[in-house]
Amino acid sequence: VTISGAGGLNRGDVQRVTREAVRLLREKRSSRLLVDCSRGYLDLKLVDVYGVPECYEKAGLPRYARIALVLPGVGAPSDMAGLYEFYETVCQNRGYVCRLFDCQESAEKWLQAMAGGAAPARQGGTRGC
Repeated sequence: VTISGAGGLNRGDVQRVTREAVRLLREKRSSRLLVDCSRGYLDLKLVDVYGVPECYEKAGLPRYARIALVLPGVGAPSDMAGLYEFYETVCQNRGYVCRLFDCQESAEKWLQAMAGGAAPARQGGTRGC
């Protein structure tokens, strides 16, 4: 399942998109979610990012779901890298399998590898294409 957005995504947008993603995952009987933020960005404060896994829980996103997030491209606020890394860490600490990617191709490859169920080892922290 692929979800994409453009522009800034605030807390309400994250909640709405999460509900839609859960609905689509159930409908398609999938456990793999690609969130394409290449034309958008998270317009959230640090405390809001910390609450994203709680939003996932409330929406019913299963812990076995695999989340690949494609990072914003050119035009996104340049000081956001730490926020995305914090998002990834918070999700993982709360039991969600989440990875960041610089391009959709790498994200899709990771999700395909995840089809077997086991989480492949992180490759030196690289997110590249």
